[in-house]
Amino acid sequence: DEGYLMFTLPVQSWKHILSKLTASMLWTIASGFVALCSILIISSKDIFTPEFLKELSMVFNTIREYLGSYTSLVGFEVVVLCILSLSTTILTIYAAISLGHLFNKYKLLASFGMYIVLETVSQILMTVFIFIFWNQNILGMEVNFIPSASQINSFMLFTIFYFGAITTAYFTLTNYILKKKLNLE
Repeated sequence: DEGYLMFTLPVQSWKHILSKLTASMLWTIASGFVALCSILIISSKDIFTPEFLKELSMVFNTIREYLGSYTSLVGFEVVVLCILSLSTTILTIYAAISLGHLFNKYKLLASFGMYIVLETVSQILMTVFIFIFWNQNILGMEVNFIPSASQINSFMLFTIFYFGAITTAYFTLTNYILKKKLNLE
């Protein structure tokens, strides 16, 4: 019912996807914030001890010392990566549902299967790209390998690029299916 009404409006399909993505992201962030606040309120006596706050301060100081001049940049990259990761997760679901509805029967089961396929392919691609990016094989890596701040920055930029590409691919796929293959029956 909602899908039929939504797609009879004179609005382009990419705008529908973008509005649903924005709403989903805002609700997910709001839900996470409420959950975090609830956990902090429930366990405030156990968490906010002077020892814990001292240890937390030491952790942040160690990170700041280790990253040096990259601290602000890596912090910004973490925020961008979180936003891209969330949008990738939501668009994976949208793409899986769109692909699943191309089947004539068992659309829900097909959508679930498509989600598994999309996630598996995405994880395989990420693993392959990581091995290419780091130019090492798994057997040659040291157990105690600690990357430098510039390596962390490079890896963050690579990961942002990867999630940006996957997000764009899922958005484009969903838009194509909704624009060209939509069946409201």
